[in-house]
Amino acid sequence: MNIAEAGFGFLTALILARLLGPSSYGIYSYAIAIAGLLTIVCLLGQDKYTFRNVAKLLALDEPLSVATFARSTFLKVLLLIVIVSLVSISVLLYYRSQLADEKFITIAIAICIMALTVLMRIYIGLLQGIQKVITSLYPDKVLRPMSFL
Repeated sequence: MNIAEAGFGFLTALILARLLGPSSYGIYSYAIAIAGLLTIVCLLGQDKYTFRNVAKLLALDEPLSVATFARSTFLKVLLLIVIVSLVSISVLLYYRSQLADEKFITIAIAICIMALTVLMRIYIGLLQGIQKVITSLYPDKVLRPMSFL
């Protein structure tokens, strides 16, 4: 899966660089960096915490607690996504007059990508916690790069 991820990542970068050109590829890279930063802010380590707590609850033989924990985790993360997205969109709209349409739209899409990435990382943490480690690699290592292409 690591080889597939590296291959899809290289192929994606190559195709984007050829299609977009230097200026547009720079805007894309900037937007992806913003999405990465916002993802870290939204997660606040919740993906690792989810993995550890789910594994602990399963070791204690409390499967109902796992469902409750998963639901509360998704609600907390959704709340953070909404807050961070609203703040980000507010800042983006404030600087709207200084941004070209291409930059504005690309950064707005990056904010949406951030929300999906955060939810995916929580899902991966849950899968790892229930000892589905190989299955947890598919969304991040294979599906995300393939869907992007």
